[in-house]
Amino acid sequence: MILAMGRAIGETMAVVMVAGNKEGWSQNIFDETRTMTMNIANGISYASGDYATSLFTTGCVLFIFIFILNTLSNILINKAVRSE
Repeated sequence: MILAMGRAIGETMAVVMVAGNKEGWSQNIFDETRTMTMNIANGISYASGDYATSLFTTGCVLFIFIFILNTLSNILINKAVRSE
């Protein structure tokens, strides 16, 4: 668990530096941007009230998305193993 948290924090900070950390919508795929994870990392230190709730909700959305991806990948791997 500790290693996973360290990895997640390290990857988030690398993405913050590479992606540009710009708020708002990008019109071009090569423009600077801010991901949901970057939004949580940048705003959690001073968040309160509704803003803290929105950051927590963003984290829940990310968790559900990753959970669905992991479940689908496990299903595909199990099907591939059974077919061999």
